[in-house]
Amino acid sequence: MNKSELISQVHRQAKNEVDITKQQVKVIVNTVFDIISKTLEEDEKVQIQQFGTFEVTNRKGRIGINPHLYQKLIAEGLSRKEAKNKALIDIESTRNVLFKAAEKLKNSI
Repeated sequence: MNKSELISQVHRQAKNEVDITKQQVKVIVNTVFDIISKTLEEDEKVQIQQFGTFEVTNRKGRIGINPHLYQKLIAEGLSRKEAKNKALIDIESTRNVLFKAAEKLKNSI
């Protein structure tokens, strides 16, 4: 399901209970997503009861190996050790969003 399908689904279900247009639903859905995004940008968790938790995680930077360069160097005749040393790269730290499903959601799947 994409965002426009979500908006349509929410509109179909909500219009039976309240007088609401599809445009109003779109504004509400976009506002919810904006609030979640801004909260995560501020390094705060977003906990939605019986659904799950969104939070930002930090992954440390590390040293890695460029696999394409490594294979190219091996093909050129370098030893594995020499190729490994020449193919080393710095992988920068990153920030990622983690979603952890609540028990109720896990059990319903």
